[in-house]
Amino acid sequence: MAELVTLKDPRAPAAEAYRVLRTNIQYAAKGEPVRTLVVAAPGPDETKSLAAANLAVAMAQGGLDTVLV
Repeated sequence: MAELVTLKDPRAPAAEAYRVLRTNIQYAAKGEPVRTLVVAAPGPDETKSLAAANLAVAMAQGGLDTVLV
């Protein structure tokens, strides 16, 4: 079942993985604010939307201004 684990269970290992991803993205930006991210997957059946939504929640929870389109 697809869910926003970052909201439903913030202490879950999957939620922590999204927070780690957020931190890695910020680190890779070398101190510059990240303005745009594109979430892609190799196949059409991958859960890009769910991953993007969970990452957006993690970014917002980290105090970053976040818009998901």
